[in-house]
Amino acid sequence: MPVVGEIATFAFGDGSATLIDSLKDQGWLACEGQSIDRAAGPNGLPELFKVIGTAWGCDGPDVFNVPDLRGEFLRGWNHGRGSDPDAAGRHVSINNSGAKADNVGSAQDHLFASHNHGIKGGTPVGMMTPSPDYCATHPAGEGRGFGNLMQGGTETRPRNVYVMYCIFTGGPLPPQVKFFAN
Repeated sequence: MPVVGEIATFAFGDGSATLIDSLKDQGWLACEGQSIDRAAGPNGLPELFKVIGTAWGCDGPDVFNVPDLRGEFLRGWNHGRGSDPDAAGRHVSINNSGAKADNVGSAQDHLFASHNHGIKGGTPVGMMTPSPDYCATHPAGEGRGFGNLMQGGTETRPRNVYVMYCIFTGGPLPPQVKFFAN
């Protein structure tokens, strides 16, 4: 049996109406950032609020947001281990409120680690337009020309597949709570 606040992955799309109705009846909700009432009622999930609070943002004093995990890679909480050198600088990406720094619910923007593509030798760099100004032994700081060879896509990412993240709310969803954000 799942516990309130547990996030699980499911292998279905938004076209599986029968499965979605079954998940709603069991108390699952898609992790799409929906704004939910804190108190019991037709749009309220007080048990889930007791567990996650406003770690994932809130749109007002009487509501809270469930995580919006669409298109996100999840990372295990650092929890003081030191495996995330930027843990203290983590920021909030949901509604500019919620968790910060080394806490569940905080987020980081994409980043490509600092690195360098040093070239040794004295022959012109072959992949650039032939020119005496593009010589591997004369970096830009020494008065010679400097070239950039851009390659790659629009993001840095590992191989991946889509899944649907859902959060367990503790019981059947109230009638006004939308399973998906849209």
